[in-house]
Amino acid sequence: MRVPLSWLRTFTPVALEVSDLAERLTMAGLEVEHVDSIGAFNPSVVVGALRSRAPEGPLWKLSLDVGPAHAPVTVLSGAPGLAEMAPGTHLAVALPGAVLVTPERATFSLFTVAPARIRGHMSEAVVCSGFELGVNHDHSGLYVLSASAAPGTPVRGLLTPDALWEADEVLEVAILPNFARCLSIVGMAREVAALTRTRGDFDVELASVVIASDTLDATIEARDACKRFTSTHVKKLAIGPSPREVQRRLVLSGARPINNVVDLTNYVMFELGQPMHAYDAKRLPSERLGVRRARTGEKLHTLVQTAESPATELPEGVLLITSNDQPVAVAGVVGGTETSVADTTTELVLECASFEWPAVRRAQAALKVYTDASGRFSRGVDPTLTTVATRRCLHLLRETSPAAEVTGTGDTVVELPEVRAIDL
Repeated sequence: MRVPLSWLRTFTPVALEVSDLAERLTMAGLEVEHVDSIGAFNPSVVVGALRSRAPEGPLWKLSLDVGPAHAPVTVLSGAPGLAEMAPGTHLAVALPGAVLVTPERATFSLFTVAPARIRGHMSEAVVCSGFELGVNHDHSGLYVLSASAAPGTPVRGLLTPDALWEADEVLEVAILPNFARCLSIVGMAREVAALTRTRGDFDVELASVVIASDTLDATIEARDACKRFTSTHVKKLAIGPSPREVQRRLVLSGARPINNVVDLTNYVMFELGQPMHAYDAKRLPSERLGVRRARTGEKLHTLVQTAESPATELPEGVLLITSNDQPVAVAGVVGGTETSVADTTTELVLECASFEWPAVRRAQAALKVYTDASGRFSRGVDPTLTTVATRRCLHLLRETSPAAEVTGTGDTVVELPEVRAIDL
């Protein structure tokens, strides 16, 4: 699991350096396999002293001293202000392998620096703007550093991190089956708070709507494998891009932003640990969903297949989500293409359910399909989260689709675990 530190810090203060936090987690059984450093945090982003510059068509060919560990590097750049820049100016230089923020305001994405041939010359690095460093949104010129900083010094040590930085450090944590509680940012925050003896605030803002048993109650035939099924019908929906901060957290968590609906179901899964799925209500045979096992010969074209691929033949006994008895998703694993959310979607059915882990493990093994959702369900997800996750998703959705209106709900409960209190 990928854990962006900035997201973790919204739930619990983390004063430790990332290396110390990684060691603390590893010693507690949450092995940190790798730390990805983005933008200004990356050790390959260093101070470079401008040695010389020469025009190369519309660009400038720069020679930069990046410290005794490297030979001077050549960079081709068209950044504003280079014509007036004096030799000796200290700039932020990203060496090959550094990960930077793509300077595009509408969407958040990252790119990895690599040598490139430009106008017949090798450009060996990148001179950075504040946008690419992830420290601001200024791409109008290069980020100039103090002249007192020695060439080759990592930029990270010269700047004071800010909560508004898009630069980040991301922990890659191996979650063992007995640590299923940590398969979310909130779960990791609780663990970090306990390990560091700090307080945290693990509540999130929820929509005020009541999610309850009503007209959308699911028909559950496989009652041994589905303990709870929550459905919500949403109308007056506007499909569009997600807010930039949502996109940033998704990208750092390993997901690709698609649109405000799909992104928010993924966002809630990463944040709370509860997978969700959204269906285009107008493409469903019926808004009332069901859960049963697959019969011989049934097929479904899934979201992990290419458009040209034939529909997947479903192994008999695999747990399915159905609409009017027609398969629309493999429960807890992957949705179907025909009912997926598109740019033209105006009505949704949000599904948020609790599936027993053996059924999901069998399904993902039989289909050889492994997703973020199945990774969580196959270890066990708290069944009390379905209404919380739904209300969280609706709260976030209204930021980009303020007219969205809940017109129906369903909350079918087969069995919930006994609530226990432990006195300390």
